[in-house]
Amino acid sequence: MDFRRQNLSLTNQEGIDFSVKYDFDTKLGSMTADVGGSYLLKRDVATAPGAAIVDSLDSPGINRLTLSASLGVTRNNVSASATVRHNAGYDISPAVSGQTSVDSFTTVDLLVSYDLEGAGWRRGLTLTAFLGNVFDEEPPRYNSANGFANGSTLGRLFQVGVSKRF
Repeated sequence: MDFRRQNLSLTNQEGIDFSVKYDFDTKLGSMTADVGGSYLLKRDVATAPGAAIVDSLDSPGINRLTLSASLGVTRNNVSASATVRHNAGYDISPAVSGQTSVDSFTTVDLLVSYDLEGAGWRRGLTLTAFLGNVFDEEPPRYNSANGFANGSTLGRLFQVGVSKRF
C-alpha cells in the first residue's frame, strides 16, 4: 500500500483582488485608511489528471467575496488600528449537511503598538497589544464533522508582543 498524500487535482481560479489605501495627516496624528479584498470570477476544477474540468464557481461551498478594511492612527511613538474582516456567506448542498447555506462571518480586531525609541537596549524595541475578534463572534454553524465554516474558531484572542530590530 502507498500511504503517501498526493494532490493530483487541478484548480484554475480567476478573480479580482483589490486594495485602496489613503494616508493623511490630522491634528490627532498620521492616519491610514485602507480597504482590500478578493472577488472570485471563475473557478474550474478537475479532480484528477485527465479528468473533465468542471466550472465550480456556483457550486455549493464556494465563498466568492472576502473583504478587509482598517483605520489606523500614529502619533509620536504610539500606533493604533482597528480592522474589520468579512467573509461572505455561501450556498451548500442540503444533501451533504441538511442545510442550504452558511452565513457570512465578520470580525473586528484592534492593535496598539508603542515604539520605545531611544538609545541602547531600547533602540528598535516595540511593544504590542492585539485583541482579535473583539466582539467574540462565533463563526457560522455548518453541519459537518468540524462544525464550523467560513472563519476562524479561536474566538476572542488577546496577545502581547515584544519585537526588536537590530
